[in-house]
Amino acid sequence: MVSLLSTILIFAAADPAAEVARAVKPFESAAHTPKDLQAGLAIVAGLGEKAVPPLLDRLKTGTTETWFVCEALGRVGGLEALPPIATKLSSQDWVVRSSCATGYGAILARVPHEPAVVEPLRAVVKSDAKCEVRMNGALAAGPAQDASLRGDWETALRNPDSYSCDRRVALMGLRSAKTGKDRLGPLILPILNDGEEDPWTREAAADAIGELAFAPAREAFLALLDEKDAGANVCAEAIEGLGAVGLAKDIPRLQRVIKEDPNGSKGILAVNARAAIKKIKSRK
Repeated sequence: MVSLLSTILIFAAADPAAEVARAVKPFESAAHTPKDLQAGLAIVAGLGEKAVPPLLDRLKTGTTETWFVCEALGRVGGLEALPPIATKLSSQDWVVRSSCATGYGAILARVPHEPAVVEPLRAVVKSDAKCEVRMNGALAAGPAQDASLRGDWETALRNPDSYSCDRRVALMGLRSAKTGKDRLGPLILPILNDGEEDPWTREAAADAIGELAFAPAREAFLALLDEKDAGANVCAEAIEGLGAVGLAKDIPRLQRVIKEDPNGSKGILAVNARAAIKKIKSRK
């Protein structure tokens, strides 16, 4: 039987390039699963900084696996990985642009840096042709606390005529920044309360204001559960928000959600309601 120490020594002695090749292998074709992603990132995490050189080599030569390499570099790379990742932010493949923006932002969130290195990510967030890429870029950029982006995001929320994608991007960025809830909450709450707003933006608003744990949103979350046309995704986020700001007296309403979920006990509304009840009870 191989001892734990032997296993660690064997892993430590493994060739980083070979281990990275093993992590990347499933992503050299389209036939991969979420478990492959989890396993690949675990291999990279185990290697730590040793994974960076072979990952950067893959970034130069890879094609279908590029999105995974960017995600992996986000976990273990340092500032030296940013210029190579930046070259992929203009890829014709929006999935690559999105994953590389995520990896770029993850490094900025972990590693002290000069403000200037945020610029490639800032450009994606402000002007990528696909809203999903901008949103993922904003989610990644939020923890970097970039003053320019934050100003743009707050302006988009204050302007009722701003493009809906601009508002969703702003909500994703401010959600991940996780600061300034007393200032941001009043900007987000009207979007959540606006029944004429498109459902994707309302969903993002519910997610953001719940993540910020803005207590005055509690009544809005409860009202959404009774709003006929709110949509399942908006309600799911509202229920999660109640987990953050709800009170003990809201538990019966959440229990009713569990009973009434059209998809049964495993539906997203029921699952979120059980989680919210657990969080509320933990605060008693």
